[in-house]
Amino acid sequence: MKWTSLLPALLALPSLAFQPLLQSRAPPSKPDQCKCHPGDACWPTPSQWSSLNQTVSGRLVLAIPPGAACYPSFNGLPTFDAAKCADAAANWFNPNWMADQATLPMTPVWSNNTCEPNTATGSGPPAGCPATCLEGFLSAYAILATKASDIVAGVNFARKYNLRIIIRNTGHCFMGRSVGWGALVINTHRMKGIKFDGKKTSDGHTGGTVTIGAGVQFSDVYPEAWSRGLDILGGECPVSIPTTYLTF
Repeated sequence: MKWTSLLPALLALPSLAFQPLLQSRAPPSKPDQCKCHPGDACWPTPSQWSSLNQTVSGRLVLAIPPGAACYPSFNGLPTFDAAKCADAAANWFNPNWMADQATLPMTPVWSNNTCEPNTATGSGPPAGCPATCLEGFLSAYAILATKASDIVAGVNFARKYNLRIIIRNTGHCFMGRSVGWGALVINTHRMKGIKFDGKKTSDGHTGGTVTIGAGVQFSDVYPEAWSRGLDILGGECPVSIPTTYLTF
């Protein structure tokens, strides 16, 4: 019998099909294999987070979801703001706006649809949502890195306190790996350096090279290349391409 013939039965009884797999998962054999999470005794104190913030020159942020503006509170903080709520609702499906956020995934399902605004009305949470904004799978802290030393500081802090690290640029990950509850997010989206060099030979290639920062998207690189009369091959299209560049 082919396994595909069993598929309808498995789909009809998902709890029976997958429950044994979930039950067989064993706990870590060593305590140090577990990462530290909020509420654990090992979680950094406010003064320790403050020290990290000083190290990265104030670029550590308490990441309040932008949709929290549509709810009365988030983690005990009053957050309702009608104007910010309307802005979040208007841009909720705008990938460029999503990319600029500190911790949001570009596909909200990866945050467990946390703190969504009502995109139909532009105000308040969607019908059926909790009365307060919940953290879901989002992280509480993010470093908005602008240079390599910010990343180094984040990695060292996470190593010292046994924290999970999430690297986020635009939040565009089909596997949802740009979010993780209890993690320290290192957001590289603001590392925008673009440097065109003269002709070089590297790994058998002879020609011009461009060095780009970790947060640069190809939609940033294209105009810079075009202004120099250069062609560049990338995997992304800008929102709009000037017709003067559309030559065949």
